[in-house]
Amino acid sequence: RGGFKRDNSGPPGVPESDDFANDKPTDPPEAEKAKLIENSKNEFFKRKRIELTNLPNDPRPEDIHQSLFKDYPVSNVTVTDRNTARITFVDSASAKRAVEQVNNAMFRENKVTITYAPTDNFLFLGNLALSIDESMLGDMLNPFGKVSRAFLLRSLKTGYMKGCGFVEFEDREEAKNAKESLTGRFLRGRIVRTDWAPLVLNNYEELHSRTLFIDRIPKDLFDSNVLRELFAQCGKVLFCDIAINPANGESRGFGFVDFDSPDTAEKAQRMFSNYQIGNSSLRLAFGVPGRTGAHTLLRGSSIASQTA
Repeated sequence: RGGFKRDNSGPPGVPESDDFANDKPTDPPEAEKAKLIENSKNEFFKRKRIELTNLPNDPRPEDIHQSLFKDYPVSNVTVTDRNTARITFVDSASAKRAVEQVNNAMFRENKVTITYAPTDNFLFLGNLALSIDESMLGDMLNPFGKVSRAFLLRSLKTGYMKGCGFVEFEDREEAKNAKESLTGRFLRGRIVRTDWAPLVLNNYEELHSRTLFIDRIPKDLFDSNVLRELFAQCGKVLFCDIAINPANGESRGFGFVDFDSPDTAEKAQRMFSNYQIGNSSLRLAFGVPGRTGAHTLLRGSSIASQTA
């Protein structure tokens, strides 16, 4: 589906055809930049459900509605436990307005906290070709079910597409099917990586990771300091390492680098995408927001040692 093919040969990250040579971060025309960023942010905020916490014990749904949201188009109020409730609005604009205007309001004697409700149907799409656009993203996702929101992540400074995106499906099973089907498929010379996004993401800025996945590392390069010194030209590096197979001590050809900020990570992606080391051209992709490369490598090593 969607013009993909499964990766059934070679190590992870190595496509059948090496057609990504010109797959580099590219800024959109200045006249289009603001609109592309705004469209991406609007899609992120296309959410109709919010969560209230710190409510007094056992509140009634009708009291919550009348006290806090009587001027909002509400379709449902559900008390999920003694001190928490979820409100579904008719439209996403009303939900966004409620988060911005009603947070920290008083309900009886309590100051309530309002955030977007957690969702477990939200997928991170990583290692996307930097040349794809929103139309291609839709073509990729539509076969799997009803999409609530989908967007490509764009730099807030330049508007360039950062090589990753997000999608939320209406149905959990459709999201699981999309995750299983898309992982490991080719799109324009890159192997798509998917993962569940964090349950709680309240603003667009939180989507911007400070971690880069480094692919196409030469298999004879074991000294991660070579990469650390390279990326240090962009700013402060907090962590940098190469994945090693614990069973045989061989390099797996990829690694991770954590920076001090998303801006530094952007600079590194722009500066060192397709950077030549030996006979290999490094390929850089952003990681799941909120998850560091140090954590990912440690977790992977732990799983590998348990199954070896």
